[in-house]
Amino acid sequence: MNAERPNILCIMADQLTAPAMPFYGHPIVKAPHLSALAEEGVVFENAYCNSPLCAPSRFSMLTGKLPSRIGAYDNAAHFAADLPTFAHYLRDLGYHTCLAGKMHFAALPARCILWARISSMDLRNA
Repeated sequence: MNAERPNILCIMADQLTAPAMPFYGHPIVKAPHLSALAEEGVVFENAYCNSPLCAPSRFSMLTGKLPSRIGAYDNAAHFAADLPTFAHYLRDLGYHTCLAGKMHFAALPARCILWARISSMDLRNA
Protein backbone atom coordinates (compact mmCIF):
# COMPACT_ATOMS: atom_id res chain seq x y z
CA MET A 1 0.00 0.00 0.00
CA ASN A 2 1.15 3.54 -0.74
CA ALA A 3 2.75 5.10 2.35
CA GLU A 4 1.01 8.42 1.59
CA ARG A 5 -2.45 6.96 2.09
CA PRO A 6 -3.98 7.69 5.47
CA ASN A 7 -4.68 4.98 7.99
CA ILE A 8 -8.41 4.69 8.59
CA LEU A 9 -9.82 3.71 11.97
CA CYS A 10 -13.57 3.78 12.42
CA ILE A 11 -14.80 3.39 15.99
CA MET A 12 -18.50 2.73 16.61
CA ALA A 13 -19.85 2.57 20.11
CA ASP A 14 -23.38 1.84 21.24
CA GLN A 15 -25.00 4.22 23.69
CA LEU A 16 -22.03 6.59 23.96
CA THR A 17 -23.16 10.16 24.00
CA ALA A 18 -20.77 12.68 22.48
CA PRO A 19 -21.17 15.27 25.29
CA ALA A 20 -19.64 12.69 27.68
CA MET A 21 -16.30 12.89 25.84
CA PRO A 22 -13.58 15.40 26.72
CA PHE A 23 -13.01 16.38 23.08
CA TYR A 24 -16.64 17.51 22.98
CA GLY A 25 -16.09 19.63 26.05
CA HIS A 26 -16.89 17.43 29.05
CA PRO A 27 -15.02 18.99 32.00
CA ILE A 28 -14.56 15.83 34.12
CA VAL A 29 -14.25 12.74 31.89
CA LYS A 30 -10.71 11.73 30.95
CA ALA A 31 -10.15 9.64 27.81
CA PRO A 32 -6.53 10.28 26.81
CA HIS A 33 -6.32 7.73 23.98
CA LEU A 34 -9.60 8.74 22.38
CA SER A 35 -8.68 12.39 22.86
CA ALA A 36 -5.36 11.80 21.06
CA LEU A 37 -7.17 10.12 18.16
CA ALA A 38 -9.65 13.00 18.05
CA GLU A 39 -6.84 15.57 18.04
CA GLU A 40 -5.10 14.00 15.05
CA GLY A 41 -8.13 12.67 13.17
CA VAL A 42 -11.66 13.61 12.23
CA VAL A 43 -14.30 14.34 14.83
CA PHE A 44 -17.85 14.67 13.56
CA GLU A 45 -19.83 17.59 14.90
CA ASN A 46 -23.09 16.44 13.30
CA ALA A 47 -24.25 12.96 12.44
CA TYR A 48 -27.42 11.23 11.37
CA CYS A 49 -28.40 7.72 12.34
CA ASN A 50 -30.56 5.82 9.84
CA SER A 51 -32.15 3.61 12.47
CA PRO A 52 -32.76 3.76 16.23
CA LEU A 53 -31.72 0.10 16.43
CA CYS A 54 -28.03 -0.86 16.51
CA ALA A 55 -27.92 -3.65 13.88
CA PRO A 56 -29.81 -1.80 11.12
CA SER A 57 -27.84 1.33 11.90
CA ARG A 58 -24.52 -0.52 11.58
CA PHE A 59 -25.65 -2.23 8.37
CA SER A 60 -26.54 1.16 6.96
CA MET A 61 -23.21 2.70 7.90
CA LEU A 62 -21.22 -0.26 6.53
CA THR A 63 -23.08 -0.38 3.21
CA GLY A 64 -24.14 3.22 2.65
CA LYS A 65 -27.70 2.01 2.05
CA LEU A 66 -30.89 2.71 3.94
CA PRO A 67 -31.94 -0.14 6.25
CA SER A 68 -35.16 -0.53 4.24
CA ARG A 69 -33.14 -1.11 1.03
CA ILE A 70 -31.23 -4.02 2.56
CA GLY A 71 -34.01 -5.57 4.64
CA ALA A 72 -32.58 -4.52 8.01
CA TYR A 73 -35.75 -3.80 9.95
CA ASP A 74 -34.68 -5.06 13.37
CA ASN A 75 -31.72 -6.44 15.33
CA ALA A 76 -32.51 -9.98 14.13
CA ALA A 77 -32.00 -9.03 10.47
CA HIS A 78 -29.50 -11.00 8.42
CA PHE A 79 -26.58 -9.10 6.91
CA ALA A 80 -26.27 -10.65 3.47
CA ALA A 81 -22.75 -11.71 2.50
CA ASP A 82 -23.18 -10.29 -0.99
CA LEU A 83 -23.66 -6.72 0.29
CA PRO A 84 -20.45 -4.78 -0.34
CA THR A 85 -19.30 -2.58 2.52
CA PHE A 86 -16.91 0.35 2.69
CA ALA A 87 -14.29 -2.19 3.82
CA HIS A 88 -14.65 -4.02 0.50
CA TYR A 89 -14.12 -0.77 -1.41
CA LEU A 90 -11.08 0.08 0.72
CA ARG A 91 -9.69 -3.40 0.05
CA ASP A 92 -10.13 -2.78 -3.69
CA LEU A 93 -7.99 0.35 -3.22
CA GLY A 94 -5.19 -1.70 -1.66
CA TYR A 95 -6.00 -1.32 2.03
CA HIS A 96 -5.84 -4.24 4.43
CA THR A 97 -9.17 -4.27 6.25
CA CYS A 98 -10.17 -5.90 9.50
CA LEU A 99 -13.39 -5.86 11.45
CA ALA A 100 -13.08 -6.41 15.18
CA GLY A 101 -15.47 -6.33 18.07
CA LYS A 102 -19.20 -6.84 18.34
CA MET A 103 -20.27 -8.86 15.31
CA HIS A 104 -23.94 -9.36 16.06
CA PHE A 105 -24.66 -8.95 12.35
CA ALA A 106 -22.85 -12.18 11.46
CA ALA A 107 -24.68 -15.49 11.70
CA LEU A 108 -23.51 -18.00 14.29
CA PRO A 109 -20.87 -19.47 14.38
CA ALA A 110 -19.19 -16.83 12.17
CA ARG A 111 -19.94 -14.31 14.91
CA CYS A 112 -17.12 -15.91 16.88
CA ILE A 113 -14.63 -15.57 14.02
CA LEU A 114 -13.44 -12.01 14.34
CA TRP A 115 -12.50 -11.20 10.76
CA ALA A 116 -14.30 -13.88 8.78
CA ARG A 117 -16.62 -11.63 6.78
CA ILE A 118 -14.86 -8.46 5.82
CA SER A 119 -11.16 -8.94 6.30
CA SER A 120 -8.78 -9.09 3.41
CA MET A 121 -5.89 -9.50 5.80
CA ASP A 122 -4.52 -12.95 6.55
CA LEU A 123 -3.35 -12.43 10.12
CA ARG A 124 -1.26 -15.61 10.07
CA ASN A 125 1.02 -13.92 7.52
CA ALA A 126 0.89 -10.40 8.97
